[in-house]
Amino acid sequence: MSIKKSFNSGWRFFDGEIKQEMPSYKGPAYIQAKTERYRIGPASIFYRDIPDDYGMRKQVYQPRELTAERWENVTLPHDYIIKQEPKETNNNALGFFEYHPAWYRKHFEVDEEYKGKRITLYFEGVTAGCEVYLNGAHMLNYHSGFAPFEVDITDFVRFGANENVLAVHSVPENFDSWWYAG
Repeated sequence: MSIKKSFNSGWRFFDGEIKQEMPSYKGPAYIQAKTERYRIGPASIFYRDIPDDYGMRKQVYQPRELTAERWENVTLPHDYIIKQEPKETNNNALGFFEYHPAWYRKHFEVDEEYKGKRITLYFEGVTAGCEVYLNGAHMLNYHSGFAPFEVDITDFVRFGANENVLAVHSVPENFDSWWYAG
């Protein structure tokens, strides 16, 4: 039996790369090195990605890392490259657009009734490649924007009232087309 749920709404998006500073003390680096999960940075479950909330809700999100990036709410499918003006100085084979990395994050819960069942996420495509993380754990690198793929998250999902965070790092470095592939 297969149960399908749409994950198209409720995503948070950051247009660009997020520079991750090395911590100034050893605690965070040590803890992150001793686990399969990222503890800091945009792949982490603790990363603050709330649009227009720069630490103002401390009582609810206290354990979150403070960030200053401008996150926005989006619904999938979402094409961040097409928001640009084409420029003749960019590659004509890619529609004169500049391709650059971006981040997507989704917060969700999984009911206790799904314990003991296999849980997968199905992606219809992420242009030119991506890295997928769940709750800070690296799940997959994928390098084709035109083929769907599936990620088994069974071993890393948190059940019940626990929040899960899916982070997708769009990394458009390898191109598998000779036209704008939005």
